[in-house]
Amino acid sequence: MRYQEIAKPVAIVEEIEGHNAVCYHRTNSVEVIQAIGAEGFKIGQDTAATYGRGVYMTYDFRSQQRDRMIETYGDYIIRCQVDLRGFMILDSVVARGVYGDDWHPKDQWGCSGCRVPIS
Repeated sequence: MRYQEIAKPVAIVEEIEGHNAVCYHRTNSVEVIQAIGAEGFKIGQDTAATYGRGVYMTYDFRSQQRDRMIETYGDYIIRCQVDLRGFMILDSVVARGVYGDDWHPKDQWGCSGCRVPIS
């Protein structure tokens, strides 16, 4: 069943405060949801992924309501709270809120403890 058939799209205000954010992750698998509930998020093993291995989330719920997102990533959305410290943040406004003066990606890479595997 597609998301639009289950419920009407709703407006959810983006929730970012300091280094904490409410984030959304889309999946097509109930088993994945159950595993995340039991074990937490795990970095995917799909090395063919467009952006590489990782857990991909957004803090913009509206972006998850697009048909393309549903068709590509699945019918289910997981909502969770995330401590953004240690993540590479490309949105300069959010990055400044989390990292202060060290907000620029080159600063985040070297100073924030981002765990980016290099192979």
